[in-house]
Amino acid sequence: MVSTRSQTAGQSPTRGSRSPTPEEAALIEERDQLRLKQARKDALLTEIALLKATIQQDRDTTTQNRLQGPIASQQPSETTTTGHLRNSHPLPKPKDPHTFEGRDRADFDRWSREVNRFFRLTPEAFTSETRKVDFAATYLGERQQEIWERHEDAVGRDNVTWELLRKIMLDSMGTEEERKQFAYDRLQRIKQGDQTPSELLDAMKKLWIEIQLKDVRMQLLQFKSALNDNIRWKIDLNQRVFTNLVDLEEVAMVAYRQETKRRQLSSTKQYNGQKRSHQSTPSSDYKTNNVSKKVHSREEHKTVVERFKRPTKPVECWGCGQPGHKKDMCPNPDLWETQGKEQAQVKSS
Repeated sequence: MVSTRSQTAGQSPTRGSRSPTPEEAALIEERDQLRLKQARKDALLTEIALLKATIQQDRDTTTQNRLQGPIASQQPSETTTTGHLRNSHPLPKPKDPHTFEGRDRADFDRWSREVNRFFRLTPEAFTSETRKVDFAATYLGERQQEIWERHEDAVGRDNVTWELLRKIMLDSMGTEEERKQFAYDRLQRIKQGDQTPSELLDAMKKLWIEIQLKDVRMQLLQFKSALNDNIRWKIDLNQRVFTNLVDLEEVAMVAYRQETKRRQLSSTKQYNGQKRSHQSTPSSDYKTNNVSKKVHSREEHKTVVERFKRPTKPVECWGCGQPGHKKDMCPNPDLWETQGKEQAQVKSS
């Protein structure tokens, strides 16, 4: 019994050792139970820590997959002849580039800038200069495409580059000296006219780019001189010294809106005055005509009545036989018998 109890208590029996008392055996058993509980608690905490680590790892993996999803969607699944990508999960497609028609330097700069944006947003679709050139050439005008095809045949398709295409298209508008001279001539003749100050400034900026004019004072002077006289006069009233085009454009637009409003009010008042005079004349004519019609109808009525009325004799007295009064108002009663005898003789005869 001692050996079994000692093994249960966690102690190996040794020679000369005494058997524990019941109180000691109870304490030993309680100590062993506490150690077992602590071991179980430690194991449970370790399992919880491993579970938390697994959950965190799964979360990190999910987040990484979400971040890599758009990048993976950019991988080309199929490419068209112009280099556009058809992905299973495509990103928003950039807007098609501007078509270069050879109008001016601003037209060329816009075409070049928007084509370069396509190259930057989808680099995997334009891995060679040939593909870049083919894509950019699809956004050329008819005349520019003919010019490029001639140069491409002369140089060879394997030797074409994007920079060569840009140079050929820039030269298609003339040599650098010719373009500058054209821009100078336009700047000397340009006027605001029916344009807004902002539209005028946009047109002048294109010419400044061509002649590479960067002097702000010269730009301010040319822009102000090209404005209409009434706009320039209102700007001079401010007595303000302008140091940039933005402030001058803002003041010019305010003056333009004021002038436009004044012109509209003036035209509206003139139109209303003409309308009133135009409306008053017919009304007065109508009244006059109406009165004349009434008078005319009265006269016609009198004429018609007089035409069909029986002829009447003047009033004659039956007593004295004189005209102008009746018998009851006769002033000559002494002539009644004479007049009666004469009438009787007339009837008998």
